[in-house]
Amino acid sequence: MNKIKIGFLISLFGLSALSCKEEQDAKLKDDVFNPLNFVDNLRKSVCPDKRVCVFDVQQDSSTGFWQGELSNAVAHKTILEIFSENNIEHQIKLLPDESILEPYGLIRVSTAQLRGAAKHSSELVSQGLLGQPVSILKKEGDWFYVQLVDGYLGWMESLSITSYSEADLDVWNSSERAFVLNKNLDVYNEQGQIITELVAANIISLIDEPINKQQKIKLPDGQIGFAYDLQILRSSDWKNMLPNSESIIGIAKTYMGIPYVWGGTSTKGFDCSGFTKNIFLLNGMQLPRDASQQVQCGETIDTSNGFENLKQGDLLFFGKKASNNKKERITHVAIYLNNASFIHASGEVKIQSLDPSSEIFAPDRLETFIRAKRINNDCIGTYAHKL
Repeated sequence: MNKIKIGFLISLFGLSALSCKEEQDAKLKDDVFNPLNFVDNLRKSVCPDKRVCVFDVQQDSSTGFWQGELSNAVAHKTILEIFSENNIEHQIKLLPDESILEPYGLIRVSTAQLRGAAKHSSELVSQGLLGQPVSILKKEGDWFYVQLVDGYLGWMESLSITSYSEADLDVWNSSERAFVLNKNLDVYNEQGQIITELVAANIISLIDEPINKQQKIKLPDGQIGFAYDLQILRSSDWKNMLPNSESIIGIAKTYMGIPYVWGGTSTKGFDCSGFTKNIFLLNGMQLPRDASQQVQCGETIDTSNGFENLKQGDLLFFGKKASNNKKERITHVAIYLNNASFIHASGEVKIQSLDPSSEIFAPDRLETFIRAKRINNDCIGTYAHKL
């Protein structure tokens, strides 16, 4: 699998180029230009999923003035050109905000909370893990509005992030980075004091070789520490990993009993898609954040006559099938084991079965099963970034 190191260039902010046809279509005007239709069509074209892109452009109904912000550079340019041609007053900003001098950063705590609003009481929508890059789009008080490596957007406490210059980030990316495999591990300074903790899928920089099971490491915030019995997957090895069902299932089973946490992507607590995302990441494959996004990945496996065609490591998706005027809705994901059994995060990480004769039969899952997919390579989407 060919993985490139993350490049914090313009594409860092989830910017995706419109095709020539889309750009041409966006500029076509009816005899009477309708800005509402134009903006709505452009939004549908460049930002169909608000979880991974910003397109907040509104018109004041009393004054007709347009204002807002978006994260797509081509869409921003298109709006400015069309509005200028039609003499429409506006104040539409391109993110990152001008106040953000260093729009690059690394998560500096083991598990950083991503929330729906800039306050601790807001819903936990996801988590970022230590050493993972973020793009910083704007700031409100002590909070940054960021985009995670999987493209997800939300508010994160600024104390959870170390800002980087592009040059310093290049230095970090070129260092001997490694993924942590331990579910939980303390890091000590030279005086023997704990300075942080690590969880699985954190990314640290290795310094020298371990001595007596003690590994010297550098953390994203620049601290130097020591970790004992550190289990790692070197970034250089991760980049060349091929799908391995035994490894996927092996890691999944070590997570047995970890509690379910809405928005969780770490060994402190998983939601269903955070569980699958974490495991596949440690097997060289980046997945989108949510089950409804992950179902767009991979190859569909025929299950019309049962589950005989499935292999270990396939993903099972559950939800509500399309009916009448209602679209299909994917609400849950699990990893297939064998003989109709699967492992997933529901209450806690556990094994259940789709076989009615099994002692661990889950009737609600059989009733809501939609389809199975086989993931053989990265599926991170337009707005996400490779590590």
